[in-house]
Amino acid sequence: MRCWPSWSGKRSTRATKTSASWLGHRDESDRRAAIRRSIADGAQLWSEQAAVLRAIVEHWRDDPALEELWRGQMDSFAKTTAERIDADRAAGAISHHAIDSQTLAATLTWLGERLYYLAATGTPPFDNQSELVDVLTHMWMTTLYAESPRWTIHTV
Repeated sequence: MRCWPSWSGKRSTRATKTSASWLGHRDESDRRAAIRRSIADGAQLWSEQAAVLRAIVEHWRDDPALEELWRGQMDSFAKTTAERIDADRAAGAISHHAIDSQTLAATLTWLGERLYYLAATGTPPFDNQSELVDVLTHMWMTTLYAESPRWTIHTV
C-alpha cells in the first residue's frame, strides 16, 4: 500500500483539472456544458485508472495513510464545489438555500465517487460512460440550478 503517495501526486493534479471546467465557467450559457465536461473528464480518468481507483475505494478505510489521502482528495473537491455553490448563490444562479453549501457539495462529490466506482466495476447502467455522464450531469444540474422546491426541509 505504500505506492499511494507516489500515485496521489500525479493523479491528484489530473483529478483537480477534471473539475476545472465547471469551477471556472463564466456564465449561465456555459454552465451545463462545463458541468458535463468536468463529469466526462472524471469518468475518463476513472476509466483509465480503474484498477488503482477501485483499490483505493475498496481499501481506504483499512489503511490510515490511504484514508487520509482519499478523504483529503474528496474533502478538497467538496470544499471547492461548496465555494462555487456559494458564488453561484451570491450571483443569483442558485436560488435555493435549504441545504448549506458544504453538505450539498459533499453529497454531490460522494455521489460522483460512488457512480464512478460502480462504472469501474462494470456495474450496469453505469458501465456505459455516456449514461453515467448523462445521469451525473442531470443530478448536478437539477440539484443546483432547478427552481426552488415547493417543499420545506424539516430537521429531525
